[in-house]
Amino acid sequence: MGSGIEEHQDFIFCFKGETPGLHGVGFLIKKEYKNNILSFSGLSERVAILQLEFNKKIISIIQVYAPTEKASKEEMEKFYESLQEAQAQTSGDVLLMGDFNAKVGIAKTKEDKILGKFGYGKRNERGEKLIEFAFEHKLSIMNTYFKMRQNRKWTWKSPNGKVKNELDYILSNQPKSIRKIEVLHGLGYSSDHRLVRATYSLQNTKKRRISFKSSPNIFKTEKEIMMYTRNLENNIKELEPFEDDDVQTLYNKIEHVIKKSISTNEHKEEQSFSTLDHIHVMEQIIEKYKEFNRPIYIGFIDYAKAFDTISHDAIWEALDKCQVHDKYKNVLKNIYDKSTSCVKLENRGPEIPILRGVRQGDPLSPKIFIAVLHNIFEELKWKNEGLKICNQYLSHLRFADDIVLLADNSRKLEKMINQLNVQSKRVGLLMNKDKTKVMTNSVKHPIKLEGKTLEFVNKYIYLGKEISFEDRSEEEEVQRRINMSWKKYWSLKEIMKGDYPLHLKKTVMDTCILPTLTYGCQSWTFNTTIKTKMVNCQKAMERSILKIKIKIKDKVRSEFIRNKTKLIDVLNFSKRLKWRWAGHVARYSDKRWTNEVTKWKGPNGKRRKGRPMKRWSDDIIVTAGKEWMRQARNRENWIKLEEAYTQIGVPVEEN
Repeated sequence: MGSGIEEHQDFIFCFKGETPGLHGVGFLIKKEYKNNILSFSGLSERVAILQLEFNKKIISIIQVYAPTEKASKEEMEKFYESLQEAQAQTSGDVLLMGDFNAKVGIAKTKEDKILGKFGYGKRNERGEKLIEFAFEHKLSIMNTYFKMRQNRKWTWKSPNGKVKNELDYILSNQPKSIRKIEVLHGLGYSSDHRLVRATYSLQNTKKRRISFKSSPNIFKTEKEIMMYTRNLENNIKELEPFEDDDVQTLYNKIEHVIKKSISTNEHKEEQSFSTLDHIHVMEQIIEKYKEFNRPIYIGFIDYAKAFDTISHDAIWEALDKCQVHDKYKNVLKNIYDKSTSCVKLENRGPEIPILRGVRQGDPLSPKIFIAVLHNIFEELKWKNEGLKICNQYLSHLRFADDIVLLADNSRKLEKMINQLNVQSKRVGLLMNKDKTKVMTNSVKHPIKLEGKTLEFVNKYIYLGKEISFEDRSEEEEVQRRINMSWKKYWSLKEIMKGDYPLHLKKTVMDTCILPTLTYGCQSWTFNTTIKTKMVNCQKAMERSILKIKIKIKDKVRSEFIRNKTKLIDVLNFSKRLKWRWAGHVARYSDKRWTNEVTKWKGPNGKRRKGRPMKRWSDDIIVTAGKEWMRQARNRENWIKLEEAYTQIGVPVEEN
């Protein structure tokens, strides 16, 4: 045991191991590749690295054996520290492989950069850790990129043979070089694992050559340039003048009339509120219905090509209902009535009048679409439909074409969806039955739309935030945002890993990546897990920016790194945003739903036994007391309390 390199007749054996029969990693290399070996290093009995060179191409292979699920959290952290150190020693093409004792499962939204379409099983906490590491180092988990039968996917089985999981993976920073992944079986050795084999191409991937045509004629002499400029000026003067101010005035007038028409207290769900208003309302409703164990049914409506299918007659009807003046309406009619298209194959076809849809790129189009939707919901007359909140009924939330219907039983929701479908068809809007989803915390009674049963989902991305009834939904949303932040980070690789000044990298981090990481944090319920995930993500990015090599024996303190990067602290920033948002909500005076659902105690019901679930407002109450909404009305006092709330040491109750 120990560490060493043994040369045998047909192979070379490089190994590292100190605990007989339990731990150890190594490489078995054909002797013909002896001269291709550059180095071998056993960092621990769980992590080793081998470097090879073929045709001036360096390949770094990391072999791992991760702790099992029974291992302590400290042991797992130590393993990943060794893995970080090994990753820092790599160069060229990287292959990371071994038994990770992790289940990555099926790829989620925004994970396509590191996961393919062919995952296996259900993800666990160790799988989340591996995915986080893969995002940090831009490594693709290659097992998920190759389609195999289900009985060829699993790599481990339980002693009784009933449980089978995929725990062994091969990761690479050069996914195009991996031509094949296979799980081998029937090799005649006694083990609960099966071998995973990768076919790796040593040839550099050829880049597709761009076909060039001869360059167009360009002006080369001063005389040609002057002649072109003079002709351009003359052509512009011949055009009918149209002042920019007139266009802006027209836009402002129509926008103001539409906004004024729908912004009434009777239609609070239709006012021009932000995405954050809608997200906050959804999260508060879900939180309070979960707390009091009351059933709720939510329908997420999806229209097929919504902006392209509205009939023009419906537009003029909606503008009439909004009392838009005829002179403004006639300008729009003149634009829309003259819109045509044609089909061009070998010859140009006849002009076809466009009778549906709003104009793409027109700043008025979203407002016109909102006016049409407003007209639809006016016809529905749902004043006594939906959820009863503070003696009022909330039937739906609407942000552009993102529509959510709310009901306390499946029968009512089905009725509302079908009524909306009938009115939508009247104006040319068609519901997409495959993308319209329903969600509930109760019994999944079938809900049908025109005879087709709609799909029940456990989670849904609403306005960029994952909505779910699951207990760990907030932690999953934070992990999703971390994955998206790493994706954004690597899309800016030329800047973040290049030789640019540190102050420029800081600006990019604070303006591009920090907002991605903290989007929707105003509605989060912070706990220790969420805080740790966010802090660790930012620290990993800082180390990546500074190109700091991570070594277990020679750690670089986080304070030193932060003093160099001077980044905005992500935890402080996100908590500050939440505190300020809470102040805004408390000070709203227009009785919008954002304020109403926050004050609302919840539906009539009984809380579950045991420790109460953590609420959005709990950490605010710790700092400002139970009367925090009254405290927030004093803006100066609220600003003073902000510093106390954003301190790391603020007590947080755990579930």
